[in-house]
Amino acid sequence: ENPIVIVGLPRTGSTVLLRMLAVDQRFYSNAYWETRYPVPLPTHDFSDLNDPRIAMVKAEVQSMLETVPDIIAMHPLDAMAADEEIGLLEQCFFSTNPEAYANVPTYGGWLANQDQTQAYEYLKRLLQCLQWQKKRRGIVSDRWVLKTPHHVHWMDVLLKVFPDIQIIQTHRDPLETMPSIASLIYSLWKLSTDDADAEAVGQQWNSKWASGLARCMKVREVQPANRFLDIQFADTVKRPIETLKAIYSFVGMELTGSVRSAVDKWRQENSRDKRPPHKYSLSKFGLSEEQIKRDYAGYRQLYINMSK
Repeated sequence: ENPIVIVGLPRTGSTVLLRMLAVDQRFYSNAYWETRYPVPLPTHDFSDLNDPRIAMVKAEVQSMLETVPDIIAMHPLDAMAADEEIGLLEQCFFSTNPEAYANVPTYGGWLANQDQTQAYEYLKRLLQCLQWQKKRRGIVSDRWVLKTPHHVHWMDVLLKVFPDIQIIQTHRDPLETMPSIASLIYSLWKLSTDDADAEAVGQQWNSKWASGLARCMKVREVQPANRFLDIQFADTVKRPIETLKAIYSFVGMELTGSVRSAVDKWRQENSRDKRPPHKYSLSKFGLSEEQIKRDYAGYRQLYINMSK
């Protein structure tokens, strides 16, 4: 009931927000290993808390880092950390993940024209299954905190299947996010091919997110304003505690001293300077400043230029 959902373009600080909120034990969240294997193995009876799925996902993460080491500069892969539910949507093939790992534009075209309702209904069922498992492990919380950029494309379906959600939308100038997104996708494509096409990445994913944000903005036009809280990337990075205060006020919960201490500890242990810098450019992916400004003109006017 009453889940909190973080949405927005990738590379807008949504993972940081999710993981800071996930330290609060009043929230259920998905660990990455849970999104990869949401159903217990037949031999697991919960008497042993060493779930074999954890070792499986740790091995997967290690393999990814060995194959494309620069991924760690872009996304802090961690089998045990809170992560997005896109992997749960993938269970019924309604997910942008296949496009993120391979050059399959025909799949992307097919996905864009499907009714996503059944995918979101199955997502809800998988979350219920995971909540049942968490309770078997002695984890009992009040409500879920979720996150995936995928929801930008299907905000109307998200609101239909989860009618009592509160939505936090993260924002950052597409001039900064798009080359960063393209760089991440390009690295993921290199996991499955020796001939990843950087310009194909740029054009496919720029088109995808431009249309997704346009659809998201139309949905927001007919929703009550108090259902959404807008968070700027710069505030998440430079004013994290003030940002959390705004979020807790929005969701009607107290930001307790113990949660603030847990967040401070998490931030110290996961500071950005502990990972290599992420370098990228528009030109590498066949994109230009003029194209981005044109494709995201409405979004930039409403959420970026207005915030400056």
